[in-house]
Amino acid sequence: MPQAAVTTKVKDLGAKFAIALTSPVLVKNLHLSLDEADSVFSDNYFDLLPGKPMIVQFKPATAIDAKTLENSLKLMHMALVA
Repeated sequence: MPQAAVTTKVKDLGAKFAIALTSPVLVKNLHLSLDEADSVFSDNYFDLLPGKPMIVQFKPATAIDAKTLENSLKLMHMALVA
């Protein structure tokens, strides 16, 4: 698997957030998680295609700001699995 370089941008939409994900290479089985807050993602465990942005909605159960979300977001994918 190619080394993935996933770019994330978080936008505050009020009661939820939009997480924009992009990569120049295929990211196989991308999984999003967050340790600090209950995480409900609109989509998870998907293939991120090269050059095709993916927008995932995140609705927190507890208060969190966009910067904390962006810094705490964990990404797991096939290229990271040994």
